[in-house]
Amino acid sequence: MIWSPKRYALVYVGTLIALVVLSAVLTALTGINFGSAAVPLIPVFAAAMVEGQRHARIVTEMPPGGEIWRAALPMSAVALGGLVVWNAIILALNPVAMAAMRANPSVMIGVFAVYAALFIPLNRMFWATGFKSERRRTGSGGGR
Repeated sequence: MIWSPKRYALVYVGTLIALVVLSAVLTALTGINFGSAAVPLIPVFAAAMVEGQRHARIVTEMPPGGEIWRAALPMSAVALGGLVVWNAIILALNPVAMAAMRANPSVMIGVFAVYAALFIPLNRMFWATGFKSERRRTGSGGGR
């Protein structure tokens, strides 16, 4: 199966930054904080769909499910790496959050474990969704 870790990472980071900026603008305009625990998940949706669409432009048949699952693992590792870097930046800029994390690091480890567990099936599902949507868009069918 064809996927680009570099393109995946760029889409992930770009979507994450766009969501943070959008959230900041909406918070400034309305006074309501739009940030949520789903923010790290949405870039996974976008990056996996882009990879699925890209693959659909190259081949006509959807790969077997096991092959997609095997690709979801390294995609998830890239997303988790991006999330770790993003959180390191946030913690470096926010001394209060850093103090809270240092006081109870198991909470942060637990949060990363939950995200890691979610990233794998989400990457698989949204990669397939991207593939099927691109096949339908080009008039080549939706895969299986």
